[in-house]
Amino acid sequence: LTLTRFLQLNLQKSQLAQASFGAELKHYKTFVALIQEPYINKKGSMPPRVAGTNVYKANKAARAAIMTSKDIRAWIMNEFTTPDVSTILWFTGDATAPKVILCSWYADYKQPMLDPTVVNLVKYAELHHWPLILGVDSNAHSTLWGGSENNPRGDALDGFITQHHLSVANKGTDVTFDTGYRSSVIDITITNHHLPLTVARWRVDDRNSLSD
Repeated sequence: LTLTRFLQLNLQKSQLAQASFGAELKHYKTFVALIQEPYINKKGSMPPRVAGTNVYKANKAARAAIMTSKDIRAWIMNEFTTPDVSTILWFTGDATAPKVILCSWYADYKQPMLDPTVVNLVKYAELHHWPLILGVDSNAHSTLWGGSENNPRGDALDGFITQHHLSVANKGTDVTFDTGYRSSVIDITITNHHLPLTVARWRVDDRNSLSD
C-alpha cells in the first residue's frame, strides 16, 4: 500500500490530454489512476494504449475509468460499475488490508448529487469492513474539501460523508478545476475508516495537464 502512487484527474474527453497523461505514467512503477471523463474512441477503447497497464470501465459511454499498472492485482466489480462509476477490488498482498475497493466516480451536475451505485458501494464496503478509496469529480462546492463556500450539491455530499463516517483526503485550498476564466475545488479523494493508512502527501499537481 505504501509504495503505490495514486493519481486522479478529469481528462475532459481530450485525446491530447489522455496522450499526455499516458506519457507521464511511464515514469511510475506501481500506480492507480482514478480517471473521470476519459477520451473513448468509437471502438470503446482509451487510446493511446499505455504499455504495462490495465483499464477498467463500463462501456463506450463511460465517463469514469480506472487505469492501473500491471502489478496491481484486481478485478472489476460489475455490480458497482456504470458509465459514471468504475469500481475494482484490489488484492493488495498486504496483511493489514488484503482487499481494498477503488472507485472512480463522475458526478454529473445535471443529475442528483448522490448516485445510488455509490451509495450502495459505500454501504457494501462498510458491511464487509473493506477499505475504500474513491476519487470523484463532484461538480459540488464545499468548505469541507477546500472550497470557498457551499452549494446545495456540496451540502448533500457533506451530509453523506458525515453520515457514513467517511474522510476527505484533500489538503489545502488549491483549485482542482481551472479553465482560465473560472476555477474551483470540485475533485475530491474520499476514504472510509477501514483504510489502515492515511493518504500521504495528497496534493494538487500544478503542471499543465491539458485537463483538470
